[in-house]
Amino acid sequence: MKKSVLITILGVAVVATAFVSYASRSEKPEYLQAAESRVSSYLTSDYGRVTCESKPLTPQRWQLDCLNTDKGLAFQYVVQPAEKAPYNVSRPFYLEATSGDAIKSAEQGLMRYLQINTKTS
Repeated sequence: MKKSVLITILGVAVVATAFVSYASRSEKPEYLQAAESRVSSYLTSDYGRVTCESKPLTPQRWQLDCLNTDKGLAFQYVVQPAEKAPYNVSRPFYLEATSGDAIKSAEQGLMRYLQINTKTS
């Protein structure tokens, strides 16, 4: 009897954790999720393991911060939906590099395929 109660509690905990994780992820727009995934993957390919976090600046403008702690690199971008781009982009998102490391990354390896705007205002 005790074993079945414990299994039920663990099952509920797993489902609750999965739901909370999904709910927090789904609050982000699809274009941002695509940008986070692609930038994280490309930076990791070019520079080694990075971790990325995003925060809203406005409803359609997000700041994406990616760090490589081993090399002391900090990549900062502004992410917007593709329709906000001043030129045609081939992805659902548009990126502006806003830090020195991000500007340098825009022409490196796979990152150059993301059409990153490096002219900050």
